[in-house]
Amino acid sequence: MKIRTRDEGRKHHRELVMNKQAISWLDVIDYQMRIGSARVRMGGIGSVNTKPEYRMKGYAKRLLKDSIDYMVKEGYDVSGLFGIPDLYHKFGYSLCMPDYKLSMTTKNAEESKKKGKAEQYKIKKFKKTDLKSIIDLYNEQSQNRTCSLVRYRKYFTRFIRGTNWEADTDNLMIRNSKGLLAYAILDKSDHHVNVVEVMSKSDRDFPALLYEFAKMAIERRCSQINLYMPSDHPFAQYIQRYGCHLTVEYPKSGGGMLRIINQNSLFEKIQPELEKRMQKANMQGVSLRIETDLGETRLCLGRPSRKGLKHFLVLPQQSLIQLVVGHRNIRDILNDNGVRASKDIEPIADILFPGALPYMWLADHF
Repeated sequence: MKIRTRDEGRKHHRELVMNKQAISWLDVIDYQMRIGSARVRMGGIGSVNTKPEYRMKGYAKRLLKDSIDYMVKEGYDVSGLFGIPDLYHKFGYSLCMPDYKLSMTTKNAEESKKKGKAEQYKIKKFKKTDLKSIIDLYNEQSQNRTCSLVRYRKYFTRFIRGTNWEADTDNLMIRNSKGLLAYAILDKSDHHVNVVEVMSKSDRDFPALLYEFAKMAIERRCSQINLYMPSDHPFAQYIQRYGCHLTVEYPKSGGGMLRIINQNSLFEKIQPELEKRMQKANMQGVSLRIETDLGETRLCLGRPSRKGLKHFLVLPQQSLIQLVVGHRNIRDILNDNGVRASKDIEPIADILFPGALPYMWLADHF
């Protein structure tokens, strides 16, 4: 029995082989993921499967453990996956990316016709030649969105899914003589209006987008429009004035999960972002020792005092990654069993690791 790896561009297909046949396999996909404005190397785990006759024998477990070691050797900072319940926490992954859904009535969405001269915009489908501009706009608007992926034209060739892997996508865009102004991605459907991505250079374009969604809903005779995006997204904030219902799903163990692969390299890459947060809060400097089951990391940010590393935080790496991406705050984490910290850690951690709504757009799921 052995494990082999086949490299296919940024996808690394890993197989557990027995008697010259693959019995269990998965992909490690090389991504750049944002934490604030910083970028870290993330190994996305996808296509996990085992032949039916070999299931429940620990082969997938063996392969996943080996793949974590593989990512350590290959220089990844973190790993992510979209997991089934009650499995991947055993391998150090923890929930970091909840699911968001906003719903509003078609009737209320129609009111946007009165705002911003919505009907004067020319709404059209985009072509393949528009994809570069769409990727550029996405990267511009997502540059500070924690857990969003950096999109590259080489790899991002189309929107491969809507609200699920079986849903094809539809699209619309607004542009003028100067170029792309806004775009939206939706499920391709005759019965629903499910919006899975919206990006716009200006909030002034929002009324036209919302009114277009309303017209679609009227044509399809559906009374509700659904939007899949975090509640702090500018378009989500815009539609709140018309009335909407927000659902946030926090799986106990499953969904969008992350774990740390290399703790020291992770903090090396996010250090500039941490220093930006300190400067914004007028903090002069801090020395902090972070200890997890992966080891110890010492942070010296700004101009700390000469009293040494008096601030410390001891916690599992599963809790640390949740803190780093802003999914949980320090006060919550300090209630976890086995967590220890210096008495004045809270105000420091609130500045370095503020609460956020980490999110990866559905088109980037793997």
